[in-house]
Amino acid sequence: MIKSNQKILIGIGIIIGIVLISGCLNENKTLPSYQKYIPNSSTLTPLQICEKISEKEPKYGCFAGINKFDKIKDEDLRNYYLAIETNNTSLCEDIKSSLKLDCYEKLVEEEDLIKYIDSSICEGQWYGCYFRFARISGNISLCDKIKEWGLEGIPEDPIGLEYEKEECYISTVEKTGDASVCENRVKDRERKDRCFGSVCVKTADIEYCEKIRDQRFKDVYYSFLAEEQNDTTYCEKIKDFDDKEWCRISVKYPGMSYIEHCEEIKSSEIKGQCYFQLAINKSDAPLCDKVIDRYDKDTCYSIIAKNTKNEKLCKKINDGGRRDFCYFIIGVKKGDAQLCENIEGNQCKAGCLGLTKNPKYCDEITSPPKMRSYCLVDAAARNMDVEICDFECIADNCYHKNGCYSAVAKSIYDYENNITKIEEYYDYETYLCSKNIFNIFND
Repeated sequence: MIKSNQKILIGIGIIIGIVLISGCLNENKTLPSYQKYIPNSSTLTPLQICEKISEKEPKYGCFAGINKFDKIKDEDLRNYYLAIETNNTSLCEDIKSSLKLDCYEKLVEEEDLIKYIDSSICEGQWYGCYFRFARISGNISLCDKIKEWGLEGIPEDPIGLEYEKEECYISTVEKTGDASVCENRVKDRERKDRCFGSVCVKTADIEYCEKIRDQRFKDVYYSFLAEEQNDTTYCEKIKDFDDKEWCRISVKYPGMSYIEHCEEIKSSEIKGQCYFQLAINKSDAPLCDKVIDRYDKDTCYSIIAKNTKNEKLCKKINDGGRRDFCYFIIGVKKGDAQLCENIEGNQCKAGCLGLTKNPKYCDEITSPPKMRSYCLVDAAARNMDVEICDFECIADNCYHKNGCYSAVAKSIYDYENNITKIEEYYDYETYLCSKNIFNIFND
């Protein structure tokens, strides 16, 4: 008889087999290089491409992206997009409340929000709105207005609601330093520790740090207090050696200036983290060798490789998935399909080839299904070819297709107006290049 744990292993083996079979890039299928599309007088204009979008809001967003604000018939949305484009807060004033907060958030620092609007705008909006205004103003009564935690259509979660309220209470303490909130409003032990820690840092009264029961939190808040007061004597109260060392160096060299003094650090772990930051700041890959943690060392090489577009550093990355993505992102940024051949993962390689050689390689992506659409959207934008957007919608959801039209319209608009921008890509690393077997269930 097969035991239950054996059945699980067999099941996983079958799943892996299916993925490997269905996800393999056909080695015999070699597609020709794709001729990049160049806009000309006989092709669709960015405006005509936006007009292909049937839904109002995505269409208006497309118009805004190509500077056709006069085409946006909804006055609220027109002012919203214009405000963001022109950095004009006065345009946020008269738009509907559901857009007003988002409008101001995109233009001003969070601490300055209450200079423009008050918490009455939160009525009928999600719980996070009151949370935000409570944190900014220190007004604890706003936390009591949080009455709904669940998303629309999902029953309210009493535990989640209690969590959000207590988090809100703690956020006001960071502003006011009122210890009575910790005593009377916060019940959860861990959150109470954090609350007293916030009071300790805000008031510089060590008595409240002593009220923290969990030593880990106590060490953290002594470190915060030492940095706030620029006084290393608080670091000496920290029990953990590495945390104490980090506290000392952070106070001695405020901001990021400590990274020029890595050799002064006694803790090998903290010293490794210091060299990690120094290597990235200087784009000095040999310094990555001084990083002890294997994951951090891979990250060090990965970041420098991407920043410098130096694919030779990719082979120094130990983790296969991260190494694949290193070749992926540099190959895509350089438009060099040959670099994609270094990628071991089939789906990751398909995505790379789809963005550098021929968009039809995107069709080889099967898991998760939405990544095929993402690949096609990025390929369409890179090649400025709206015909690539005519792919089948997933589960009758044409969100990706609308996004594809907008991306192509914006790409052509930028090309015609000599606008240079940093290219952005979907999260291929998580879903295609570094995903584990259980990500196949994410669509």
